[in-house]
Amino acid sequence: MEKAIIHIGFTGHRPKKLGGYNLNTQGYLNLQEDLETYIQRLLDAGFKEVVGHSGLALGGDTVWSKAILAMKEKHPGRVLFHAEIPMMEQPNAWFKQSDIDFWHEQVERADFKSVYGSLEGVDENKRRKLASKFLDLRNEGMLDHSDILLALYDGSSGGTGNAVKYAKKINLVTHTVHPSVYF
Repeated sequence: MEKAIIHIGFTGHRPKKLGGYNLNTQGYLNLQEDLETYIQRLLDAGFKEVVGHSGLALGGDTVWSKAILAMKEKHPGRVLFHAEIPMMEQPNAWFKQSDIDFWHEQVERADFKSVYGSLEGVDENKRRKLASKFLDLRNEGMLDHSDILLALYDGSSGGTGNAVKYAKKINLVTHTVHPSVYF
């Protein structure tokens, strides 16, 4: 008998705290493989659909998105992608065109999208603080709609730490892996 739909959120550090910006290194490839295996196990356990929620940030989120999209191709209609977009301007400060292009690809290929704010017309002096607020709102919105949180987390403060704390506050089942397992 098939079970209901399960929603999986993910939080992870940026590339500086992981294996750098080259996602083709063995650590990132192993992480993606493990995330795909996790999704496959949920399907094998009888879940009708697995909805992967990604915050689209560089680093861990990008690898999670790649895993979701790969499994979505293998299991059309059973693996769905929810893009949790803090603001549409999210990739504007990124340097690599390939990262920016992949961000847009994620948004385009998403089955569902949630947008938490906009920096349009915001004074330059206020943008950073407001962007940080939208990132936290994105994390909270994503976790409010998740059944499980996967966390690639080293215990430090920051956005990933805030997400893990919020998950604890709402009693969300959280599976945490230290980045040193991969990097």
